[in-house]
Amino acid sequence: MFRNTKQKSLVLEATKNLCHPTAHQIYLYVKNKCPSISKGTVYRGLDSLIQAGMVHHIAIPNGADCFDWNCIRHYHLVCQKCGQVVDVNTPYQNQFDAGETENMFIQNHTILFYGECPDCYQQGKKENKQ
Repeated sequence: MFRNTKQKSLVLEATKNLCHPTAHQIYLYVKNKCPSISKGTVYRGLDSLIQAGMVHHIAIPNGADCFDWNCIRHYHLVCQKCGQVVDVNTPYQNQFDAGETENMFIQNHTILFYGECPDCYQQGKKENKQ
């Protein structure tokens, strides 16, 4: 059973107002609005929102994990220049979540792309024109 609290509401607000924030960035956002809150309370609230399906956890290999309020299945890109995580506007491949295959059961999948976010890509194009 999910119990909504002021703290969880602030954590959810942080995931909506920040672009794919880390747990630490969420903590700093919430701490700014509620100075007496502890890091543990924020992290437990974040975990509760993930378990309730209201926030999506994005595991970033060799980096800080991020969180997304958009729980509709989609892909992400990790910018190799600035480190930002952004949504990739490409259709989710449901056929990869087909269930049983080759003595395994696939429930869902995650694909991370690596490259340049729109801001860095556009900046690079401008610099190359000069």
